[in-house]
Amino acid sequence: MKEHSKRRLQAIETRDRIYKSAIALMKTKGYENFTVSEVCRDAGVAVGSFYSYFVSKNDILVEIFKKADEYFRDIVEENLMKGNGLDEIVLYFRYYGIYVSLTGTDLQKQLFSPKSKMYATKGRYMIELLRRVVSRGQEMGDVTRGMTTDEIVDFLLVTARGVSFDWCIRDGEYDVIARMENYIRKLTVIIKP
Repeated sequence: MKEHSKRRLQAIETRDRIYKSAIALMKTKGYENFTVSEVCRDAGVAVGSFYSYFVSKNDILVEIFKKADEYFRDIVEENLMKGNGLDEIVLYFRYYGIYVSLTGTDLQKQLFSPKSKMYATKGRYMIELLRRVVSRGQEMGDVTRGMTTDEIVDFLLVTARGVSFDWCIRDGEYDVIARMENYIRKLTVIIKP
């Protein structure tokens, strides 16, 4: 049993090293300009190890979305559902801006590919959390019932993605956290009852 746990831990560490190496190379060289071989060399593993954990280089991008969901589950959620519904929405998007800022413009640019379907994937944790925040705001009477929860969630996410994309094409020339919070706060006027 102990040996099994040790191997499992080693596998997790290897996968994590591969992921971190890929992210570092993506940030310095761009997604199109690094190879799986470079990732493996940087991570100190054989190329076959990469394919034990990831089907392709594109899986690294999918992993970024999974990490975002983990961030919203493990860090953001515990700080929400405590106050006014509109303030909670602004706070949610402050955290969204923080995550965007932490990942950086180069990495974010890769995520804005029309090939990436992760933004529209149903059941993603971060989107379900926002749905709960909005729904709670509606139940408390802080958020309009003149729009469905899904309409409000979509409206807010499209705006947040627009801010993120703009920050990327301007190569991070402004504070994306402050801009995100500012835009969402202005939009709360529209979703106020």
